[in-house]
Amino acid sequence: MKFLCHAGPWSDAYFSYLVKEMYPSAKCDILSGHKKVDKSGLCDIYYEEVVKNKNNTYEITEEDLDIIARCRLLRALKINEALLHVNCMRKAICETLSILRPDIVLTETIDSYIMDLLNIESKKRNIPCIGLVTAFVNGCYRVSIRGEYVKSRNVTAEEVDVVLNDLLSKEYLPSFVVNSKQTIRYNAIKNWTRNLIKIPYFFLKRIFSEEKYNYHYWQAHITSAQLASFIPVIDPGEYKYLEKLKGTQSTVIYVPLQMFPEATIDYWCSSRDIIDYECILVDFIKKHKNINFLIKEHPNVVGYRSRRFYKRLKSCENVIFCPTYVQSNSLLNYYDAVLVWTGSVGFESAIRDKPVLCASRPYYFPKSFNCLIFSMSTSTVEIQKFIEDYYNDHASINQKELVRYLLEGCLEGRVRFDGSWCEENDEHVVEVKKLSTSLKAYIEKI
Repeated sequence: MKFLCHAGPWSDAYFSYLVKEMYPSAKCDILSGHKKVDKSGLCDIYYEEVVKNKNNTYEITEEDLDIIARCRLLRALKINEALLHVNCMRKAICETLSILRPDIVLTETIDSYIMDLLNIESKKRNIPCIGLVTAFVNGCYRVSIRGEYVKSRNVTAEEVDVVLNDLLSKEYLPSFVVNSKQTIRYNAIKNWTRNLIKIPYFFLKRIFSEEKYNYHYWQAHITSAQLASFIPVIDPGEYKYLEKLKGTQSTVIYVPLQMFPEATIDYWCSSRDIIDYECILVDFIKKHKNINFLIKEHPNVVGYRSRRFYKRLKSCENVIFCPTYVQSNSLLNYYDAVLVWTGSVGFESAIRDKPVLCASRPYYFPKSFNCLIFSMSTSTVEIQKFIEDYYNDHASINQKELVRYLLEGCLEGRVRFDGSWCEENDEHVVEVKKLSTSLKAYIEKI
């Protein structure tokens, strides 16, 4: 068995260990946009192609348009420069796949144009491309290359009951979310400081590392500059938000802000027309002046988000900002519906019998579940009618069936793509052994 793993310096050892744990005799090649990590030859081919073709003019295809629009680096470049890197990377990936001839490609869920192209070209060659991503059910992960739902196993009634009880708990939080008042204040300063440091750091990194086109260095420099603020926003929330909520007579829609730019928006939304998250959200709120929007920042994002975005939101008279440390589940009685792009709060609200508006159908809802897929053309009347009909006409939500569907798209284990993996850590080894067991069973099933 031959594996080709897309990895960075934070995950190459992790992937190598995982493959060895599943198949001790398997060959594992590491493909990376980092020259020091790449063992596949991809970087050498890519840099040669860029030098050779830098003066070319390219015609754009529909596939190229989608790749560029969804990649946070490429969409920040001029179109012909973006096309240069798409075409050179495509050529490098095609040559690498032809040389190495892997049986399976293993990667994190897609979060860059390199991974996007790797998936596209693997599919053309009938090579399974498996993406791994953390699930919001603690102790589980998902197999998903571009956010799509993949039924991965059957689950027992007992497992459904345990997870449903956990999710319905007011104290429940996914393991990757921090949400204490003190931690949020600390994170806001830390995130803001780190973001400012990233601008000169990655600018210099590109110059002195001899990796001018390293995706991670390049996009980090651009994205950090886009998000930079001279003064940190510790918490955009209003302490008197409850007074405002109790005083309103109109429909209230809860909007838990999502991380952006982020794979869950860039690649998980079916239409690229809605991936300009911040602009679309502000325009949508301004359009629906007769609806109040209760906004809460994501606990992991405070300090990163641009002050300009908060200013635009707060200029809308129909916006009420909730403090970041307030848990979403405690707000249940104060809103009529929830609006998400792909966020897990949509599921958490659905199992509590709240109507959900989605920019794109999330992976966690079966086709039979009644949610409103909104767009900029959706009217206030349509939204209010959907909410009214939801409460008047539908039978009570079958919580267990929703949880069963969610769990059938999850596998047991925890993925570590945050650079924390350590082979000497016994807990980490136990985690990866559990992960390898479930992933191997899935691989052999497909």
